[in-house]
Amino acid sequence: MSTQATEVGESPKARSALDTSWPLLKIPWLEVAPTAFWLAVALVLSIGLALCHSPLVPLPGVFTLLLVPGAAVMSALRTRPANVAGRLVLAVCLSMMAIMVVGGVVSLIGPHVGIAHPLDPLPEYVIWVALAVFALGMCARIRCDPVTWIFDGVRTTHVFVALASGLLVVISILGAAQLNHDGDGHLAVFAATLDVVVLLAGIVGGWSRTSRWPLSTLLYSASLALLVSTSLRGVHLFGWDVQQEFGVAAHTIRVGVWIVPANHDPYASMLSLTVLPAVLHSLVKLRLLAFFQLVVPAILALLPLAVFSTVRGVPRWITSGRSTPRPGLALAVVVGLIVSGEAFSSQLVTITRQAMAMTMLAALVMVLFDRTILKRPAQTVVGLLIVAISFTHYTTSYLLAAILLCAWPVGLMWSRGWLGTPKEKIEKHRHDVRSRNIINGALVGVALIAAFGWNLGVTRNSALANPISAITARGAGFTSSTLTKSLTPSQFEGILVRDLKKADSWIVPVPGSSLTRLVAAPLPKSPGVVPSLQGRWNELLLLVTEGLWVVLGIALLYGLFRLGRRRSYEFSADLVGLGVTGLIIGGFLRFSGTLAAYYDPERAAIFTAILLAAPVTLFLDDVVSLPFVGGPLTSERVKRVLLGAGSVVVVVLIVGATGLGALFFGGVAPGSLSARDVQGEQFAVSTPELATAEWLRDEVHFPSVVQTDYLGQVVLLSEPGSYGVLPEIVPPEVDQASYIYLSTLNLVGRLSQAETPDDAYQSAYRSNVQFFNRYFYIVYSTGVTRVYH
Repeated sequence: MSTQATEVGESPKARSALDTSWPLLKIPWLEVAPTAFWLAVALVLSIGLALCHSPLVPLPGVFTLLLVPGAAVMSALRTRPANVAGRLVLAVCLSMMAIMVVGGVVSLIGPHVGIAHPLDPLPEYVIWVALAVFALGMCARIRCDPVTWIFDGVRTTHVFVALASGLLVVISILGAAQLNHDGDGHLAVFAATLDVVVLLAGIVGGWSRTSRWPLSTLLYSASLALLVSTSLRGVHLFGWDVQQEFGVAAHTIRVGVWIVPANHDPYASMLSLTVLPAVLHSLVKLRLLAFFQLVVPAILALLPLAVFSTVRGVPRWITSGRSTPRPGLALAVVVGLIVSGEAFSSQLVTITRQAMAMTMLAALVMVLFDRTILKRPAQTVVGLLIVAISFTHYTTSYLLAAILLCAWPVGLMWSRGWLGTPKEKIEKHRHDVRSRNIINGALVGVALIAAFGWNLGVTRNSALANPISAITARGAGFTSSTLTKSLTPSQFEGILVRDLKKADSWIVPVPGSSLTRLVAAPLPKSPGVVPSLQGRWNELLLLVTEGLWVVLGIALLYGLFRLGRRRSYEFSADLVGLGVTGLIIGGFLRFSGTLAAYYDPERAAIFTAILLAAPVTLFLDDVVSLPFVGGPLTSERVKRVLLGAGSVVVVVLIVGATGLGALFFGGVAPGSLSARDVQGEQFAVSTPELATAEWLRDEVHFPSVVQTDYLGQVVLLSEPGSYGVLPEIVPPEVDQASYIYLSTLNLVGRLSQAETPDDAYQSAYRSNVQFFNRYFYIVYSTGVTRVYH
């Protein structure tokens, strides 16, 4: 008995000694069992799929890398948005930040400690396993499991609804595949129409304040479906910027390390285009094409979801006497301002760096306005997102710094009662809004240091060089057009020859080339079902699109001079500051003819909409809730009229944005719906075109020059060589020693396009194939593409 008692009495001392020797045993690991189980399942699934040679091998790893690191950051900060949709958006944004920071740091440090290629698989496996153990230990100590933290509240029903809505995405993928295979666009048109119908049904079904429709799921699925219908067009990549982004990412993967670019290339300076795809490729074997065609659209589809999460709940500090806006109205605002934006489905999905940065910006605004996140944690998360945007996209970083720099003093002025508050109510106003702001001087300083420190200090990229030069030379250009002007070939030829003599005086033209004249050629477009109404449709679409700026302005004024003046407790300094500054800077970008060449007005509209979606929702919610009395116009009747009018506006916007209007009334349909219209011909890369670009990359070297037409250079950007590129094949401007690349559109479609060096004028003309056949030899041909020399 005494011996047993002694042994039992010694066991606590033994455990204490063991805990001292092995401190990891002190950590309550069971607290993070769900996350550990997630990681184990992802690993097992990846191995199983690899053994089956399945193309889905990267899927479990991609989900894990884009959710768990961000969830760990959120759980460490003990903060999260109110709803699951908002948590997922924030988790993905913080995960991207974590991946880029880790990859960037190891790239800068690795070569100095003997790791020449830190972005290769083996170093990345070691680094991320160590980080996973550290993150699990940290979360276990604070007893907050990352996976549970973001998925708390998810039910089995939600999962089934998400899987069912995924059919929208599947149909869009099949439609894009059919377009790529045989040019038949019927399934693609059906998919786009179905997406539009689902969004409109969500608006109507969610109109009641007590609606239980799964609007977040429907919005994300329909948005993603519209995006993949564009991103999957062609056998390579669809679009302009994305081709060069692909080349930058491919180079980073080949060298296994990110290096500050010596040539100050803005693309190569962004960790979103270099480190992020390289880490995903090394850890989960994600193909680069899949990153741009599937992962980027999946991230961009979170943008409208973030805005919806922002406007669906009453923004921060707007509490007294208000119920939340109607879910259907909130969805209508997001669909009308974001999803129906021309830039959303046709431009942003082909500009990877900006797609990610815009999503982060939407998440930042969501955190600013989420009333369930405490002030200090919200400021911390906003600061992290500001820093992440700086190395995701240079332009968005500069714009965000300018927005915060101006929004902070505007918010302070409103807090002091100097914006629309009567003198006799200033003291009460100051009392009501005391300390109601998230944006402060510290965050403004972080934004300025991050934007200018990274882009001008660390990478010293040249992103600002051309816009500043243009503004200095021509001013803002509010009286000039924001569109590129079309000229006849004869007019264009004279301007081009004059301009290129100044810019490219080294050209030695072929004797007699000046005798070759350009002949106009029409751009291919859809004839339409009722082409007689094309003019009326274009006028209506323009009126509604530009009318949105009027709505934004009215909503902001309503907030300032009604909510902010009569019921100041229903507004906040951040809402006022971001709204006023966003409208001013967005309007400047929208109507500046000089900046239109560098930042499309359509993208500026989405940037502005992210900042002003909350004031617009508050305004429209008050409008549809106004009591109408007297006469035949009863309240319910007026509400129905307003609902009908609003639905018509949303229908016009989204039908125009998706390209369904161009198919029905006639015009240039987007490449996501047609393989024969000019957009599909220009930006959808075929297998022969990609093969030609690879041949040029391998066979033509510096100091040789490759000349092609303005859009023929698209595929060359994704497979860059050491040669120079001159996007011009007008005969008098073709150098004798150049290689001439003719794309399928040039050779088979007999159509060439050109723009002046300042992007002010463009023209379409019939390809001069006989000229090249006469004066040059064919050195490479696929039958539908050629290279002359």
